[in-house]
Amino acid sequence: MPGYANDKKRTITRLRRVEGQVRAIEQMVESDTYCIDILTQIAASTSALKSVALTLLDDHMNHCVREAAEKGGRGGRREDGGGFRGHRPPGPLLAPPPRQPGLIRLGIAVHKQRV
Repeated sequence: MPGYANDKKRTITRLRRVEGQVRAIEQMVESDTYCIDILTQIAASTSALKSVALTLLDDHMNHCVREAAEKGGRGGRREDGGGFRGHRPPGPLLAPPPRQPGLIRLGIAVHKQRV
C-alpha cells in the first residue's frame, strides 16, 4: 500500500485543482492576457504542485521509509527492484535553485530586477 493511501482523495482533489489552474492559464494565453498576470498564475500553479509533491514526500518518509527501516530493509525500492525513473544518484530531492544576484524568479520565468 502506498504511503499516500490515507490522503489519496485529498491528493487527487489538489491535483485536479492544479489541472484547472493550468487550463485557465492556457485560456489566458489564448485570449492575449497581460503576461505578468499569466506569470502570476504560473507561479501559483507551480507552488500548488510543489505543495502536492511535498505532501507525497512527507507521506513517503513517514510510511514507506519508516516501514522499511523498522523491517531492517532499504526504503524507496519497489519489490521488483525497479523504479519509476530508474536509479537516482544520492542527494537532496527538492534542492532549491542556485541564487542569482539581481534576478527575481517567478515560477519558471526569470526577469532582471530593475534597480
